[in-house]
Amino acid sequence: MGQGIYALAVMLAAEGLKLPLEAVRAIPAPIEARYANPVMLLDGLPFDEASEGPVKHAVVWTFDKILRVLGMQGTGGSTSTRNIGEQIRRASACMHDMLARAASTKFHVPAGDLKNVGGAFLTPDGRTATYAELAAEAGRLKPNDIQPPPLGPGVYVGKGAPRFDVPLKTYGEAKYGIDTRQPGQLYAAIRHSPALADGSRAPPYR
Repeated sequence: MGQGIYALAVMLAAEGLKLPLEAVRAIPAPIEARYANPVMLLDGLPFDEASEGPVKHAVVWTFDKILRVLGMQGTGGSTSTRNIGEQIRRASACMHDMLARAASTKFHVPAGDLKNVGGAFLTPDGRTATYAELAAEAGRLKPNDIQPPPLGPGVYVGKGAPRFDVPLKTYGEAKYGIDTRQPGQLYAAIRHSPALADGSRAPPYR
């Protein structure tokens, strides 16, 4: 049923935004170069993982740039975890900081005095504002370079979490590339040569 990258993305985002799991949803990325996963091929380069040096750095850097330009998208072998895991953690921490600053401005209360309560900020005197109410103002703020805390067991990370994609795959409701339908779409199938018991070659065909 896959490596569970959707569940991991949800857990990391929910952890960083301090939201319940059910409030976060992961959706497939559109076909764009920015969503490339170069790790899938970088893993195949002939370098030992523990080795370092200018040659390895130059080769990895070059291949990474090429693969991102080509926009190779995919997932497998837990490469998505290494490719997007830290990005999600940093983006979530940054978004949470922007929301907190927006709440601080709205209530004229230091951000450090605000408390998170299920997707909302609560002031010491009981006033609240949801993330949705703060989103527009937060979006106008300049993002800070927020470093997420060291990854370790947390509210969700390191614990089991339900995978919303499993029921869709189990009952055949999940959509894959092969399910694409376009107006006037044509279909093709590869015709394989038959296996001949006597070892003779199959006749050519067009």
